[in-house]
This record gives sequence, C-alpha cells and structure tokens, in this order.
Amino acid sequence: MAGYGLRPVQGRAFGQSYDTGGFTEYPIDVSVVTYNCYTGDFMTLTSTGEVTRTNGTAGATPIIATPTMGVAVGFRYVDPDGSPVWSQRYVGNALNTEAYAFIVDNPEAAFMVQATAAVTFASVGKRAPVSNFIGSSANDTNGNSGITLNAGAIAVTGTFALQIISVPKDGSNEDSSTPNVIVRLNPTVHQSNILVGL
Repeated sequence: MAGYGLRPVQGRAFGQSYDTGGFTEYPIDVSVVTYNCYTGDFMTLTSTGEVTRTNGTAGATPIIATPTMGVAVGFRYVDPDGSPVWSQRYVGNALNTEAYAFIVDNPEAAFMVQATAAVTFASVGKRAPVSNFIGSSANDTNGNSGITLNAGAIAVTGTFALQIISVPKDGSNEDSSTPNVIVRLNPTVHQSNILVGL
C-alpha cells in the first residue's frame, strides 16, 4: 500500500479559523540534506535556523526526542546546473543553492493521512505513530511522501506523532481497509511547543 504523506486540510484541528492554506518558507540546510525530501514529509528546524527532514536519512516517527516543525507542502531551489526548480520533491545535493521548504507549521493544523489498516470511530482522540517514514517509500514521480498512519499501533500513548481527529464518512472511506484519517500533530512532538530554545 502506498501512502501520500500528510495533506493539510484545515487551519485549526479544533474550533474555527480563517483557512488560508498558509505555510512558512524555511531555508534548507543543503550541506546536511543531501537526500530527497517529499511533500507530506515531517521537517525539523535546526539550531542554524534551517530545516532538515525530521531525523534525517533513515527517518523515524516524530516523538519528543525527535520533534518536528511541521509538514512540507513543496520546495524551491536552484540545482547545481543553476536551474531554478519549484517542485513537490526536493532532490538533495550539497551543491544546491537558494533551497527552501514550504512548511505548514501551525501546531493546530489538521491533516489527512492514509491509514495502514481499518480505523474505527472508537480511535478518535487516541494517538498513533507513522509508518513508511524513510524516503524509499516515497513517490519520485509525483513527489508525495510515503508516510502513513500506523493503525496497528493506535493507543493512548502521549509520545506518538499524531492525534486522530476523525474518520471522514463518504459511504466508503469509513469502511475502507486503508481509510483516510484526519489528524493533527500531537502537541508533544511539535517544536513550537518545546519550552526551551533550539
């Protein structure tokens, strides 16, 4: 099963807000990010003020020890040939210049993500880690991340990456073996909620 990463669907997971589809542009640390990054990947702000993919090349579900600033929704950079690129995928190269990631960094944002197995309404409010975090699960053609919600590990564990908000009902999704699920980042893994600076 191929996932598609996280897609922003609402400015705030709870209550009402003015939805702009907004994101913040962050510079990419090209000397570190020599691997590919994809739309729907988690990104982490470093002490240099630049971003990398959360936990680097191998990847791991965001937890308290490896927090995230948010989810990438696109990239722009100048490749080693001097050509400007705007893309769903960032092709890592230490010789890239003017590299930026567009990140939905609002800690209240809601996202849609595909689950690895059926998710019932009894799971709403619980937490879940993610699967397929490594870049090899991503799609080089459309630039989408391969991240999925690990439905087999849904629990009340406070350190998991995602909080389940809802399972959209359209007559088929709620009964799917791999449904789309609305989530938000668990507050414990979002960098804006960390009490100390980087």
